[in-house]
Amino acid sequence: MQPILSVCIIMKNEEKVIGRCLESISGIADEIIIVDTGSKDQSKEIALQFTDKVFDFQWVNDFSKARNFAASKARGEWILAIDADEYVDRDSFEKFKNDLLSKPPVFNIIGVQIVSFIGQNGQNTSLTTMNVYIKMMDLLLIEEVFTKFWNIMIQIRPNTVLLTFSSTIRAI
Repeated sequence: MQPILSVCIIMKNEEKVIGRCLESISGIADEIIIVDTGSKDQSKEIALQFTDKVFDFQWVNDFSKARNFAASKARGEWILAIDADEYVDRDSFEKFKNDLLSKPPVFNIIGVQIVSFIGQNGQNTSLTTMNVYIKMMDLLLIEEVFTKFWNIMIQIRPNTVLLTFSSTIRAI
């Protein structure tokens, strides 16, 4: 049976925060894909405690290439792209997954609230909320959204080659 929810994470030198991220999704996500872009710390060792799907990817100054590589390893029907310094509320995430199973969304892109840790050692937080839903059939609108807002809006998407990341930068 195909997994419902894959989580894809790209990271580099995130040993201080990757455990918190993985604890928030472990046991709820059907699979966790980690792409390491050159960590020199213990990030990979920590990640391997949660998943055996840890892949190396040579950093080429392009976040979209790393994200697309991670997505290429995912088998789930849906992919959540999350950063190592982010985490999800476990109760909300579990409810979200149950809703994916019991009442699949009409739309094919789902906006979620993300908590990001900022500052030295990630001691401060920042919330990003976007509730934007895009119909898969409206490919022109999807192209426009990807061009303008890809990293803010597109956190959860269906696992299809029609939707890929296209920006070399992480934030706009």
